[in-house]
Amino acid sequence: MNEKIQGRIAYKYQINPDDNFYNETFWINIENGNCESCTTTYIICNEEFLGENFLELKNSLEVKNVEFSGDIKELCKKNNDITERNYNLMTLTSIDFI
Repeated sequence: MNEKIQGRIAYKYQINPDDNFYNETFWINIENGNCESCTTTYIICNEEFLGENFLELKNSLEVKNVEFSGDIKELCKKNNDITERNYNLMTLTSIDFI
């Protein structure tokens, strides 16, 4: 994905002991249209690409608006979720707070 798109980044912690779906990673969520449950989530593979300002999100529960681009891959480990929610892995090539 060469074009920059906008989303919201946060750090996903394991809150529920039964939840073992890509915890302790950064996630970027994008809402798709007017459907409240229709989202695309990008799970970030190259955390080292993120600057110090992003890494501070690990110590907070903040969600920040970002503009980003990167290379998308399918998940190896799928999640049984509603069909309106899509999950992908992403290797970032650019990211900025907006």
